[in-house]
Amino acid sequence: MKKIAICVAMLFSAASVFSQVEKIKEAKKLAGGETPDFAKSIRTIN
Repeated sequence: MKKIAICVAMLFSAASVFSQVEKIKEAKKLAGGETPDFAKSIRTIN
């Protein structure tokens, strides 16, 4: 039972890491465009 709980916890942490990576990529796109929108970029990360 401990192994299952640890496995589930690891899967949830991996999923949260991938979602954070996507947010960072989107924020970089917003900040590095023709007309950078830093405020929206910061809101995307938070």
